[in-house]
Amino acid sequence: MRPRTNRPVRTPRKEQNVHTNETAADGRPGSPDRHGWIGYGKPAEFIEELAQARADMRTVAEKKTAFAAEPTPSLARSLGRTAEGVGRFGDAVDYYEQAQELDPAGAHAFNYCIFECTARAAREGQFRPLQIHSAAEKVLESPQRTPREVCDVAKVMTKVADAMGAPQIMVPYLEQALA
Repeated sequence: MRPRTNRPVRTPRKEQNVHTNETAADGRPGSPDRHGWIGYGKPAEFIEELAQARADMRTVAEKKTAFAAEPTPSLARSLGRTAEGVGRFGDAVDYYEQAQELDPAGAHAFNYCIFECTARAAREGQFRPLQIHSAAEKVLESPQRTPREVCDVAKVMTKVADAMGAPQIMVPYLEQALA
């Protein structure tokens, strides 16, 4: 029998407003039957996300089938959030980009989601720094960007620049964040 330690239990990071995690109908993790939350950020955003989930109680597989038959921005967003929540960032980016194509007027709403997923995937070697730069630029070029998004982009791009050993990369992002 192993002795108990006083080390804290690792809990999921709560960087996003709402995380999803695919679970089976019987509650076992890992099956793509349903999704649920493992954490949340701001209460108002959580309530909105919860309302959207309650409005469409289909399984993930059913949503994918419906999306293949008739793609909609809301299904693309839902599938993107689910993919993001289980760490399939490339799939999430694909769904968010499809949502942008399906709803050009609301495309700006997905810029930050795409940037976040690209940055997270880059930590695992799934995206190159140039792809992160491109996603960051789209966030910063959007007239609907928030000050928090600008600061978050600067923070992430500072880490990217450090990892690349190219500190000059971070300068324009820091300048925008400090403006």
